[in-house]
Amino acid sequence: MMHLSPEWLHALRSFVLAIGSLSLNHPAAIGSIRQKTRRISDLSLRASSYLLRPPARTFLRSADSVKSWDWLWQPSYGRRWHERFYRDRADPYGCTVNPYEKHKYDRTLDLLGGRRYRSALEIGCSEGAFSEMVAPQCVKLLAVDISDQAVERARAKLSYHDNVSVEQATLPMDMPLGPYDLILCLDVLYYLPKDVLIAFLPRLEAALNPGGELFALHYLGDFGQAMQGQEVHELMSARLGLEVGHDESVPDIGPGGAGYRVTRLVKPSAMTRGAGGGRRSR
Repeated sequence: MMHLSPEWLHALRSFVLAIGSLSLNHPAAIGSIRQKTRRISDLSLRASSYLLRPPARTFLRSADSVKSWDWLWQPSYGRRWHERFYRDRADPYGCTVNPYEKHKYDRTLDLLGGRRYRSALEIGCSEGAFSEMVAPQCVKLLAVDISDQAVERARAKLSYHDNVSVEQATLPMDMPLGPYDLILCLDVLYYLPKDVLIAFLPRLEAALNPGGELFALHYLGDFGQAMQGQEVHELMSARLGLEVGHDESVPDIGPGGAGYRVTRLVKPSAMTRGAGGGRRSR
């Protein structure tokens, strides 16, 4: 324990008396000091919070007891944000009227080539605009979205499709197990922070049947999302043991003419692996 010498005690006593005198004789000055002190403390706490949030999220995500906390997985454009986004208007993304959306849907259908899929998963289905288009190619289609309101509207839109089910899911923690012949990720994976996407990619791969396709398309502009579209596709190509069936960038479309990138990845079958097949482009 530290002991204060008489000299220190005298100095401390003088300081306390000076503050007390200032408080009595100049109340405005002491009030200003208090306000500045509070402001500095508040700024310090905010700065500390911003610095500590990323490592805290990374640590907490590894704990089984908190895996139901949505904010850990979707810190920016999470469930609450999307519920507000859908609350006051129908089709807030313009999926049925936006030329960019029409272009990407048409290109996706072209690349799917009329193939028939026994089981398919659409991640980020919104109100079901593309789900309705791709449903005829699927024996069973599970469409999921983070927003309860979007899911409710998608269910109404798709109610006459007996082969389609729509569920609320916050990914990656609510990832359906599958397996699937087709997984669609259209303008959705760049909402995930990079560390979350890296952890999520193996689960996407595991949910594919041999010969199954992982189809990703993302806008290449910047609107404040957690990741850039190019980075998402580079990570997918680098970290997944899937063959590249198709990969292209489409320019001069979407806000600012930023364009989009579309990639179709195929899970090798046992025969392909046995023949020494690896990651290849078709």
